[in-house]
Amino acid sequence: MNHIPPFGLGTFRLKDRVVIDSVRNGLDLGYRAIDTAQIYGNEAEVGQAIAESGVSRGDLFLTTKIWVDNYAREKLAPSLEQSLARLRTDYVDLTLIHWPAPNNGVPLEEFMHALVEARARGLTRRIGISNFNIALTKQAIAAVGMPPTTQVLGSCTSTGRRRRWNCCAPLVPSLPMPVNMTATGWRATIAAVSNSRSAQGWTRDA
Repeated sequence: MNHIPPFGLGTFRLKDRVVIDSVRNGLDLGYRAIDTAQIYGNEAEVGQAIAESGVSRGDLFLTTKIWVDNYAREKLAPSLEQSLARLRTDYVDLTLIHWPAPNNGVPLEEFMHALVEARARGLTRRIGISNFNIALTKQAIAAVGMPPTTQVLGSCTSTGRRRRWNCCAPLVPSLPMPVNMTATGWRATIAAVSNSRSAQGWTRDA
């Protein structure tokens, strides 16, 4: 899919049959954006639900997130390949760094460049960040380079999140801020995309 749908289905804390039924029901209702993460432990079930739904892969926008244990350059792409196998797909539409984790021993520049490399290999079509504060967001942008235009999606419902939106808003002065509705609620986010005309991304309450 070449765009992020305005509505998405989150899978945080959903396990086993619950997540399978939730994703299947969401797809039946018309949801086409599905969000999961390595740490959720449900990528295989999400993949099963998608496979059983009959919805074409090209009609879906599938997001996963890299967990902090896999930030090292030699681990990130292999971990994403494992995610793809669990999700039963050759690629995801968006891969996010789940948390900044400044004390895990892996420099921000290292995992951001590893993310760029994963995109270059075709494992993901877009890359981004999640749960980063303003300072770390700027560092991530500097590490990979900022495209000419940036798209920020999300709803801002707190002062901190509003500040993050304001930090990114000058990059997209004419872009309206939509609200993404999911099972658990979306938060304000920025995703820095390498080798693209726009940066697109989301983050969630997890």
